[in-house]
Amino acid sequence: MGRFAVLLFALLLPLLSAPVRGKAQEGVFRICGKTMCTEKQVCYNEQCEDNCTLPGYECPLGFKCNDDKKVCEMSCSSKKDCPLGMFCSAARRCETYCRGNVTFDGQKCEGTTPECFARPDLGKAFCGCVDGSCAEGMYCRNKKCMPCPKGRLSVKGQSCGCSPGSAASGKGYCRPCGKGQNCNCPKGKKTNGEGDCVTCVTSDDCGKSGVFCQDAGTLTAACVPLVCRKGTYMQGNDCLSCPEGCGVCPFGQRCTECLRGYFMEESGCQSCAAKFGEGCGHCFISSERCEECALGYSMRADGSCQKIQCPEGTFLEGEECVRCTDTMPYCSKCTDAETCLACSGQGVFWNNGVCDCKKGYTKNAETGECDPIECPYGQYYDINQEKCAACSSVLRGCLECSSEKKCEICDWENNYLMRGDNTCAKMRCEYDSFPQSGQCKKCSSVLPGCLRCSSDGRVCVKCAEGMRLRKRKCEPIVCGEGTYRVGSKCFSCRDKFPGCESCDENACNICEQGYEKVENGCREKLCDPALGLFMNRVTGECDKCPYGYTSKGTLCEPIVCPVGTYLEKYDCKQCPDYCARCGNGGVCNFCDQGYGFVGNKRNCEICPFGTFLKESKCVLCSDEIKHCVECSSDGKLCYDCGEHKKTVLNKCAE
Repeated sequence: MGRFAVLLFALLLPLLSAPVRGKAQEGVFRICGKTMCTEKQVCYNEQCEDNCTLPGYECPLGFKCNDDKKVCEMSCSSKKDCPLGMFCSAARRCETYCRGNVTFDGQKCEGTTPECFARPDLGKAFCGCVDGSCAEGMYCRNKKCMPCPKGRLSVKGQSCGCSPGSAASGKGYCRPCGKGQNCNCPKGKKTNGEGDCVTCVTSDDCGKSGVFCQDAGTLTAACVPLVCRKGTYMQGNDCLSCPEGCGVCPFGQRCTECLRGYFMEESGCQSCAAKFGEGCGHCFISSERCEECALGYSMRADGSCQKIQCPEGTFLEGEECVRCTDTMPYCSKCTDAETCLACSGQGVFWNNGVCDCKKGYTKNAETGECDPIECPYGQYYDINQEKCAACSSVLRGCLECSSEKKCEICDWENNYLMRGDNTCAKMRCEYDSFPQSGQCKKCSSVLPGCLRCSSDGRVCVKCAEGMRLRKRKCEPIVCGEGTYRVGSKCFSCRDKFPGCESCDENACNICEQGYEKVENGCREKLCDPALGLFMNRVTGECDKCPYGYTSKGTLCEPIVCPVGTYLEKYDCKQCPDYCARCGNGGVCNFCDQGYGFVGNKRNCEICPFGTFLKESKCVLCSDEIKHCVECSSDGKLCYDCGEHKKTVLNKCAE
């Protein structure tokens, strides 16, 4: 035997020695002929079968074999048929006491009791909580979520669910901690008062001199080296200003360099403007006159500086006056190359420092000018909507307009004429006419029988007498059988002449069955009620009332028997003893109070021992409570379980 064969035999030996029949163990495969069966199959005639009716096949707990389908189906008859922690429901299925956060009896666990807990030993489930199941700012106490004390992050080892930077409000939610607190923030971070943990809130949080808090209190806050600009010096984590005019003052002590426009003296930096007048931008301690004027000033012959005054429409750039329009088109007044104060030109207006085209104008890409927006024929430019709109939408009957209030050409072909206020008016015609090509035309000339029509003569609104309006046109009125016409309306003959089948406006011509002609109308034929006769509307003759009916006047009405009786031909007879209601032949349907039907009999009796009354039937106690021999009158409590033990809930044990 080769090495491979020996190894294969060693691997298959445990499987070959396993039993073929009986319930398979979890995760075990079995040799069956030339195949291997799974743990849910049995080996039968050297074939793997998934058939619960075969020997050796056992359904899992809570399932039973369906002999017809040959498969295991969920089924149970008592709790012992179900896996641990489940119960047998009325649908004979193994059910869990909790379905997520809903109890088996439909109670949804939420709010202060968000978790479902099962008590199989008591046969019930209830809502409660555990550590971590409560909402933010709450903790679990005695199976109920309670608000965490104000400012707390945890209670009795349970987290209040507040994120770093926030703590319990004391009212069942979380709120941001104050600035600079730790409040569960990671090491090296502090709260910013908005619920976030940041690197620093002030420069003091950076911990050493020469470092400041950049973007303080934000998520991007960081401690970075402090660099002071010229004219300031560093002190701790701040930059303080040097004395006036001083550019360099190490550690805030003696000034070593003055800013431009100042010169050095023993007492410090002095202003050139103070020594030589306004506008002096540069000088020395030894200077006898201003060396250089500041921007916007020019040097006089005597060495003093005077402010350069630019005319309106220009601005000062260096020592020259530049026109506003050279840098900003249409700008008529400005302070510099980017700030316009006023605009001029067709269709131009000032808009927050910029010259834009007004509504109704557009900028010409070639010339840069604001040109009026041109709309197609029959339209005008609507400034509010900033688009072209039809003239007729605001000026009825207008073909061309210059604005929403001024029409240029009216639609004369449709009978619109120009009025003095530049609007169009429709030509007015008589009641029975409509305008057409500048003339009034009769409605009846295009719509026969029409008295009043639409302004275009296409739709009729009112028809002449003897005609009716149908599909916007007039047609002759033809009244149906049993009606007559007056003017344009049809009326019922029967309403005017009771019992009349055919008539005109003045008299009935033909009477209905059961009626006879009299003068201009009809009269009902009379039958003798003493003889039990009534008028048969089908034959028009007097007939006798059928069984179960009695004649009243000239009509047959059904005989109504009082409660406790039944109808037999023409008489009401008493129901059987103790019967409250009965039907045909005296068959009882409902018994008197305290009596019921026993078995399949329809006689009313007092329920015998071992039964109780339920909806006029005597039901066995054992049908309601298994094994019960004697029970309460409603069948809910058992008084005697016979050979079986009675439970504390007045039921019978299995």
